[in-house]
Amino acid sequence: MANTRLVRYRPRRREPARAPGEIFQMEHSYLDMTPRTGSCAIANIPPEILLMIMDHLPMPFRLSLALTCKGFYNTFRIVTSNKPDEMETSSMLYILQRDIPNVYFCFRCHKLCPLNQDRNWEGQHDHGCGKSGLFGDWNLVHRQISQQQISLLWHPVLQEAHLSFMEAYLVMDRHFYGESHGLPLSTLERHSKFEKFIVLNRTTINDRDDWDDDLRTVLQVSKACKQTVFDARPQGSKAKAFQAPWRFSFDSIPKIIDNELYIARTHTVEGPMVGWEHLTRLLESIHLPICRHMKCITETHSYCHIIISRSRNNRSICQKDWNHDHHFQQSGSCKYCYTDYDISLQRDNDKKEWRLKICTYHYLGPCRSPADLLWDYLVRDVCGPLNPLYWEMKNRHLDMDLGKARRRWHEGNEGDSS
Repeated sequence: MANTRLVRYRPRRREPARAPGEIFQMEHSYLDMTPRTGSCAIANIPPEILLMIMDHLPMPFRLSLALTCKGFYNTFRIVTSNKPDEMETSSMLYILQRDIPNVYFCFRCHKLCPLNQDRNWEGQHDHGCGKSGLFGDWNLVHRQISQQQISLLWHPVLQEAHLSFMEAYLVMDRHFYGESHGLPLSTLERHSKFEKFIVLNRTTINDRDDWDDDLRTVLQVSKACKQTVFDARPQGSKAKAFQAPWRFSFDSIPKIIDNELYIARTHTVEGPMVGWEHLTRLLESIHLPICRHMKCITETHSYCHIIISRSRNNRSICQKDWNHDHHFQQSGSCKYCYTDYDISLQRDNDKKEWRLKICTYHYLGPCRSPADLLWDYLVRDVCGPLNPLYWEMKNRHLDMDLGKARRRWHEGNEGDSS
């Protein structure tokens, strides 16, 4: 006993709770250093050293270590005098998910839930948490421009372009933790195309399920539609009114570049070379999203005003007149989120048709938490001057690398994706 030195343990003050997303960087920094085989060296270290190690660990990591064996649990009880709160428990579960195959941490119910890798996110609701959540999903719905209702004849974002945070999160789970976790990158791909025969010189639209059943309510309240839409070419005398169908397509392609998610989306409208007034009448009735904060619209004049418009607050940030003798092409970036866009409208005299193409590039980041800054930029609406976030949003572009989403997308190759 004379040669024994007594080490007195002094517990540190309680640290502030860390959200699951905040501890991702700490967790990811030592993923490659974590031993996967062989004996556990930490089980053989002296208790006083273990106490000091636990004292320097954030609460979620202490909880994880305590669950490995009874001895560590007893040590944890000595170190921790306060009961873990809800956020700390959630963060611990967030850490544990990477060591348990075929489970994932759900940000909606804050539990570890079973993962069915044969289904997408919509098929993962067997655990009963439903879709109730306080965080926003990526849905590019814009229905108002200068207090006027858009006639939403084509609104692909209602289905194909909607992206839940949990979808992106599970895809990045597989990228970070391996094939026994999350969902493959291909689940974020979206492809949709269809044809419609449209009369552009009518003043009413048939009261029927045109375009998409989800739009029926919108079509009923929208009285500004000047088209009559058919799934197939009408027979008889009506057939003379149709030159060719209008073709619509939507494609969404994801990439993972340097551990961050990027998505490129393309909207295409192709159709017969009708008169300029008829073309602008069609474009007026189509929802052309760029991001949650911007959209492409047209106004019918002797020249076509193609306007890149901000949602509600500002009428336009870019306007260019275009007539039938010119090719319209415009590129730019959103000042509120990492979205870049390329828009082109041209006449193809060889095929005798119009072609409108909108390409958007979105930078989503690692998607580790709904509170991630990049995800919040993407899903948050533009706020008014009375909102505390107004000045931050107004000056956000000063710190943003505008054009990064487009540049990184084209620089990235197939080897960067998983």
